[in-house]
Amino acid sequence: ALPSVKRVMNSANAIAEMMDTKTIFSNLNTVQEKVETVANFVQMITLVAERHVETQPLVIRSLARFSCVADHRMGELALTALGTMAQASDEAKVSVMDVLDEVVL
Repeated sequence: ALPSVKRVMNSANAIAEMMDTKTIFSNLNTVQEKVETVANFVQMITLVAERHVETQPLVIRSLARFSCVADHRMGELALTALGTMAQASDEAKVSVMDVLDEVVL
């Protein structure tokens, strides 16, 4: 069965709210705090994908785009998360690789 549009949009809106970097970094002073915040962010959106399968394409695409960001280890953490997602199944591996080919390469 196809996921409801409302459910997917709610998940997409939640991810967009988490991506507000001005709010996320406004009270952080050290590089370590910023790296920890990025790591928590990547973990949160990965959990969204695990709990709400219909959001996986959006999360994979978002992580692929974040993989190009060098600041605060965002790219490294995003690629690590994509690697973990790709190991879940052959289908997941194909999805991740297809998006990486499109977005990054």
